[in-house]
Amino acid sequence: MIFTVSTTMRCFNTAGPVDCQRHYCLPPLTRFDLDEVLLLIQQMKYFVLHAPRQTGKTSCLLALMDYLNSQGDYRCAYVNVEVAQAARENVAAAMQAMQAMLAELASWARRTDLLIIWPYGNQVQKAVIELKVLHKSLEQTLAQGLQQTCAYMDRCGTAEGHLVIFDRTPDQSWEDKLFRRQEPVDGTIITVWGM
Repeated sequence: MIFTVSTTMRCFNTAGPVDCQRHYCLPPLTRFDLDEVLLLIQQMKYFVLHAPRQTGKTSCLLALMDYLNSQGDYRCAYVNVEVAQAARENVAAAMQAMQAMLAELASWARRTDLLIIWPYGNQVQKAVIELKVLHKSLEQTLAQGLQQTCAYMDRCGTAEGHLVIFDRTPDQSWEDKLFRRQEPVDGTIITVWGM
């Protein structure tokens, strides 16, 4: 006897984010006060989605990301930094895991990698953070990265820019990879971080 299963049949999901097309679930955006969260985002304020494990926090955040991206006013990305948790007390291993994850994010973004915006008194401060993987030489990566960072700073209307260069050379020590310096570009200063 042969049984076939319809591709539209739903099931219960017991791990990971839910897909409302495949899983039985409450629609994620109805599980919190969407208007309140949108107001907090508009006001550039932080909010915390706090709940026990396996209750739908990630599903809610992914649904919120999709909703905001579909509206066209924001460009949202989901980044899970849990990859470093496995390293626990091993800082070097945690940094390597985060480095690989951020390098992957940088190659995906193809725009300003990170734009940090926060209220400061009656004003708003912005900082552009460009992520680059060391390719061929530090000088070439630095030259390209500085020009990109400067262009993104102009586009975003900010005077604060940071360029983070990830050195994935396998046998290089962290002492050789880690540095911080200031680089002048077209009348502005960009902080360069080596990792």
